[in-house]
This record gives sequence, C-alpha cells and structure tokens, in this order.
Amino acid sequence: MFNFDEYFTKNTYDFLTMGCSVTYGSEIKKSDTWRSHLDNAVDLSVPGIGIDAIWHNLKYLTSQDLVSFKKIIILLPSIP
Repeated sequence: MFNFDEYFTKNTYDFLTMGCSVTYGSEIKKSDTWRSHLDNAVDLSVPGIGIDAIWHNLKYLTSQDLVSFKKIIILLPSIP
C-alpha cells in the first residue's frame, strides 16, 4: 500500500506506470528511463516487486475515487 499524498499531486493523469526495477530505472538516471518520456504521468514502480504486489497495488488504487488515469502501463517482471 502507499500513501496517496506522497505520490499524487493531481486528480487526473494521462498515464500511470507500474512495474519492477526495469520500469523504475534501477542503475540508470531517471531521465533515461522509458517512462520519463511520458507527459503527465505518475510512476508507482518498485525495484524487486513481483506480479502479485503489482496486482495488489493496482487493485487497491483503482478501488479508490481519489485519482484517475487515461492509460495504465504495466511492465511485468519476468517469470523464471
């Protein structure tokens, strides 16, 4: 779970991005991540997160009426 006030400064975004360290941008500058090219976006990626936690966060987020998104982009971690 996450604190809405910590991540969201607006009520509406064009994009929500979620994923693991690849989406988050571990080991690279944030300006070099693919998500940095999206305007009006918010990122909820977490290094080391699994598919189950991404689903849990997405389910929790979409059950709230505090913020909305035009598109949600999820880059799933690979399954060994």
